[in-house]
Amino acid sequence: MHQQPLSSEDLLTDLMYLRKGEGMIPRRLSHAGLVDQVLRSSAEDSYELKKQRLISAIQSLHEPDADILMAAFGLDSSTAGLSSLKQRRVVYGQRIERGLDTVAAREAQALEQLRFQLLTGWYPASPPGKQLPELHNGAIHESASLTTVFSDGCWQQTRHHYRLLALFDEVDYYAITSLFPAPPMPHGSWRTTTQPIEGGYEHRFFLPEPLRRGQSYDLAFTLAPNTPEVADYAQPRCIWEECLAFHERTLQARFEAIFIGEKPQQIWQFSGLTHLQRPGQPTNQNQLDLTTSSAVQAHFTDLYGGLFAGLAWEW
Repeated sequence: MHQQPLSSEDLLTDLMYLRKGEGMIPRRLSHAGLVDQVLRSSAEDSYELKKQRLISAIQSLHEPDADILMAAFGLDSSTAGLSSLKQRRVVYGQRIERGLDTVAAREAQALEQLRFQLLTGWYPASPPGKQLPELHNGAIHESASLTTVFSDGCWQQTRHHYRLLALFDEVDYYAITSLFPAPPMPHGSWRTTTQPIEGGYEHRFFLPEPLRRGQSYDLAFTLAPNTPEVADYAQPRCIWEECLAFHERTLQARFEAIFIGEKPQQIWQFSGLTHLQRPGQPTNQNQLDLTTSSAVQAHFTDLYGGLFAGLAWEW
């Protein structure tokens, strides 16, 4: 079955669509592609199984949020079978003695919370393999992008850009661990500290204010051989891969390598590999073409579990 690129904003849009009209019924779920995608573990999963997973995700929320969404999706006894969202809001509003505008506002806030549950799989009936372990940083990468530039085989710079969706309030900093000693040069209002840890380095990125749950943040920085500690990495043909270990769930990832002058003899993409397995071997299925261009890209979706993905090459 075709997998759509998973975007947190698009998932929220599909949730908003699904709770309209008749609510959670097979026909509407089939048109809310991303909701269907996060609720299934295989193409054989039945509608009833996906419905029970949605109910489990809703009921894992705080009680007021759970109650209002059970009503909005037509999943409780008082609103099941009603043909419009407005009718269901009227019934729920009468129950809590509130008007339609108040019900709609609370419903919108509850949908935001449901989006987090579906993205993390932090609910009892989540599909096998989709429940994430506790996240290192309390955030999801809506997107991650790396671009590395070489000139005649010598590393010039690597540009990182992450779109973060914070899952918790009052997160003081965002941390990235690396085997690489280069100090990051952050863009914008971020400031950074770097400290050695066992087996590598930890780069901590701070904003003027702590991260807030539900807010998205753009983190961008550049690495370059501009200190004595990393000068050796700028030697010809010293670097042979561009990759990341995805401890945080990453909905979309892009890797790009630009080769000015000398090009590698072969280049390939890889994903789902452990530290010891990476970068794998080139095959007919994963090799990329550099014959007509100086740049190559690889795109991935829904990465997590601490496994590596990226590009690798042989000079």
